[in-house]
Amino acid sequence: MNTALRLLLVLGTGALVAGCVVHTKEEIASVRASGVSARTLRKLEHRGVLTPENIIDLKNHRVDDDVVIHHLETIGVDYVPQKDDIRSMRSAGVGQPVITAVVRAGNRFVSYASAPSPYYQSYGFWGDPLYSPYYPRAYYDPWFPYGDVGLTYGRRYRYR
Repeated sequence: MNTALRLLLVLGTGALVAGCVVHTKEEIASVRASGVSARTLRKLEHRGVLTPENIIDLKNHRVDDDVVIHHLETIGVDYVPQKDDIRSMRSAGVGQPVITAVVRAGNRFVSYASAPSPYYQSYGFWGDPLYSPYYPRAYYDPWFPYGDVGLTYGRRYRYR
């Protein structure tokens, strides 16, 4: 039993570590050999977000488009690609599949960033820690109907 548990622990740890890797060692070695800047290489190695400047740097050093597309699909971006970004990538010779991947990643970022928090979505205003239906008393006040002992949440004054 103890041996089986150890084996399961080792395999689970290996699967966890393997799941964190975006690019293989061979891909990273080929990108390093192409002469890409250290900042762009660091982003590829450590799951960083690629900016249009990084993508242009990768294109200028003739890195395969599949590496860039795979990184964009796995990691995504944290910005919305603007027309100037797309123009600069096109003028630098970045291929249309990479530009399409950047736009898709930007759309995913917008959908994630604009989605309401599941906490407030499921509880509504009751999930708001500053909301108190028993104003000016706290909702979780143990002495609510009996006295002034307990914590108070929410606004202190009511505007009429």
